[in-house]
Amino acid sequence: ASADANGILMSYETYAHAQDMIEVEERETIKMKGISREIKVFSVTGIKTNSESKGFQVKKKPSRREQSKIEKLEKDVARIDNNVKEMNKNMEILLKKNRRMSS
Repeated sequence: ASADANGILMSYETYAHAQDMIEVEERETIKMKGISREIKVFSVTGIKTNSESKGFQVKKKPSRREQSKIEKLEKDVARIDNNVKEMNKNMEILLKKNRRMSS
């Protein structure tokens, strides 16, 4: 058993200290060089949202592909935001014209 790509694999001892803050999936035991017994390991699957701990944070740096997608989405959001602003301006102009025509 090994960690998933970009995953975190920890021993039971480490899990015991962090179990209130993280969600895990138990994996098959593994053998490690220099340790005679098999090691019970856990794969981190998430952070518990109801954790009262304020001092624990996990950050993952996005891959190049993920970063490229993020940048594209940010550009799309900016474009949509500009379109909405332009539509609001045009709506105001139309409302003013409509008021003048109604008077």
